[in-house]
Amino acid sequence: MQLVSRRPTPPLDQFVRTLWSCRLDAVPSYEQVLPTGTVQLLINLASDELCSYPLAAEPARSDAAAVTAASDEITRIAGASLRHIVGVEFRPGGAAPFLAAPPGSLGRGRIDLAQLWGADAARRLRAQLLTAGRPERELDCLEAALRPRLRFAGAEQRLALALAARLASGARVDRLVSETGLSHARLLRRFRAQVGLTPKHFARLTRFRAVLALREREPQLSWTELALRCGYCDQAHLIRDFRSFAAMPPSQYQPRAGTPSHLPDEEFVQAPAPSTP
Repeated sequence: MQLVSRRPTPPLDQFVRTLWSCRLDAVPSYEQVLPTGTVQLLINLASDELCSYPLAAEPARSDAAAVTAASDEITRIAGASLRHIVGVEFRPGGAAPFLAAPPGSLGRGRIDLAQLWGADAARRLRAQLLTAGRPERELDCLEAALRPRLRFAGAEQRLALALAARLASGARVDRLVSETGLSHARLLRRFRAQVGLTPKHFARLTRFRAVLALREREPQLSWTELALRCGYCDQAHLIRDFRSFAAMPPSQYQPRAGTPSHLPDEEFVQAPAPSTP
């Protein structure tokens, strides 16, 4: 696997968490992808489409360039969508200026970039990426495409970014209500519109993600130690979130090296398409 990532340069880094490029030599049939709770722009450079298989829904197909909505659900990705893909992970609350739509309006799936940027702009970006040659130049292309859209950032996005950062650091929703002077209902509506999740679900998922990140950095820690260091009451509390966000207990969690969100899923077999009479 060749994975290259970096933070964009200021001021783009206030809204974008990371730019990345991934190439796989040995492509798995399928992988389970655990939820990140963030909006991502994905561009497949090895195929003309992106294909995923939500656990409880029909297969989802989109153009090669698409935006995934923030979600707290697991999905499956076909191997063809992993061979050579580049992406942008937006900060929670930071995606709206680049989408021409609030993340909360995207639903829970994926939408073609052409619908958000126009077909010409989406096609031009993918063409530039296909001829970039090196991962570093691919990331340069992504950053250049994002930068002009930053001018659309406003007060709503900056408020959402601040609220998401406070929740990620352990602040409670009632504390944010007091700090902002907003009513609970109004804060919830604004947060969900700009982030795509409710504050409560975002806080739970962020804490779960912190466990996965810490385990990758310090694999010698026990699950009990990981739970306590990331703000869980006890290991049982962590197990409940593991079952909610990963559909398994911690003991079964075996991610692909270097990618704590991706788990091999070689047992999954795509159902055949119905025959045409």
